[in-house]
Amino acid sequence: MNDNTKEIKERVKLDTLLTFYGFKLEKGNAVCCPFHSEKTPSFKIYKNNTRYHCFGCGESGDVITFVMKYFGIDFKTAVTRLNYDFNLGLKDTGTLTLRENAKRQKEITRRKNLKKRIDDVRLCISVAYSLLCDAERRKRENMPRDIKSISGAYAKALHDIDLYEYEIYVLESEVTKLEFENTRLH
Repeated sequence: MNDNTKEIKERVKLDTLLTFYGFKLEKGNAVCCPFHSEKTPSFKIYKNNTRYHCFGCGESGDVITFVMKYFGIDFKTAVTRLNYDFNLGLKDTGTLTLRENAKRQKEITRRKNLKKRIDDVRLCISVAYSLLCDAERRKRENMPRDIKSISGAYAKALHDIDLYEYEIYVLESEVTKLEFENTRLH
């Protein structure tokens, strides 16, 4: 292992790298794997924040391996990119051209925006679900004794339930579409 590779692996920790590239670490240093579509995080960081393993797809490695796979680049370009992204000041790693740097910044911004949109949609789903639960509670409170005496509040609760269920369905479809788009970026 050359000196630059060793220094990169010592100085750039996976949690810092993942945060820099727009991932949100959950408890237990886990994230949803960027290499396959999933809803529950199975991508874990271990060995003093220097190695990762995805229990869903089996992908594993270190910071350099991650950057190579995530951006679809070779080893030398990955080393150069890590040196540039984290201002390590290492010699002989090459430099990114202005065009490559602009492309990289655009890509990072796009990924962050996409992840924010996914988080926003998930928040909307959560709100719609709590409204659905509230509508269900109101329906039960106004439950008619027979079919002829359906009250206006009961009918409105049924309508609200249908509306919120549809809204949740649409939002979950959007999350699936956004997650698919995010995996295509890799």
